[in-house]
Amino acid sequence: MKGFLHQLYSTLQNELKVALALKITAALISTPSTRSKDPPETCTGYPRQLHTSMCEVDLNLLKEEVRLYSCTPRNISVSLREELKRTDTIYWPGCLLVKRCGGNCACCSLGCHDCQCVPIKVSKKYHEVLQLRYRSPGKPLQKSLADVGLEHHEECDCVCKGKIGG
Repeated sequence: MKGFLHQLYSTLQNELKVALALKITAALISTPSTRSKDPPETCTGYPRQLHTSMCEVDLNLLKEEVRLYSCTPRNISVSLREELKRTDTIYWPGCLLVKRCGGNCACCSLGCHDCQCVPIKVSKKYHEVLQLRYRSPGKPLQKSLADVGLEHHEECDCVCKGKIGG
């Protein structure tokens, strides 16, 4: 995924350089008779002196936006009861943050129209929690500390849904 982001970043940089070179070339070739007497306009259509900063693209900011919304591990709150599938036990805390894959897979390969963000590297991490178990009616809850193992996604990638698991 990192290779893809770097490639996308490099491609955007090159396209912006080419667009800028074309604009400069067009300005240099135009003859004085065809030049407008109005102030030059920017990409926004407003006079340059008003909105020069609107045409400048901060590629680092763009790269950060792509990273934030792309398929990456992110903190997700999971319910321990649901995750561990235990109905006879109460856990405290009831929810924990774990790393799970999520994000946008809009830049999938050409042959696939339905991509999904899936884990490609998974680890099991243990979390200490208070466990309250029901015993027989009329008896107090059994209290104990327990280490619960939860799946954490270390790396993610976009995969065509038809190719998952095979």
